[in-house]
Amino acid sequence: MESVKDIGLTKDVGYQFGKRRTFDLSVEDVWEFMFSKEGLRLWLGTLFGDLELKQPFETQEGIRGELRVMKPFSHIRMSWAKEEWENTSTLQVRVLKAKYGATIVFHQEKLQDKTQRKEMKNYWDEVMENITEALS
Repeated sequence: MESVKDIGLTKDVGYQFGKRRTFDLSVEDVWEFMFSKEGLRLWLGTLFGDLELKQPFETQEGIRGELRVMKPFSHIRMSWAKEEWENTSTLQVRVLKAKYGATIVFHQEKLQDKTQRKEMKNYWDEVMENITEALS
């Protein structure tokens, strides 16, 4: 009998979670919003300082990490952890051209277990609702 695979469990990077939504806006407009002060606050938090490539960051909400890759109007990749976490995850944020508009994609991997994956599912669900409200 085959064993049932845990949802979100990968072979190499622990648990992962992804969330996406398409908006009737251009890639450029969505990108500019996502990396504006307001946009960053919605999905990352209120930063102490600026978000800069290869530099550590921290937010007032206790999220910390380092921006590792930034390709404007395409994607970023960063290390990402909550203050109370012992582990560090990898977060990728993409803005993709869609047939009608632009799609925001959050993909997070290296999550510790099912509990942390569920925590992040709830987090990204709320974030996407807040972004949707802001872009409407």
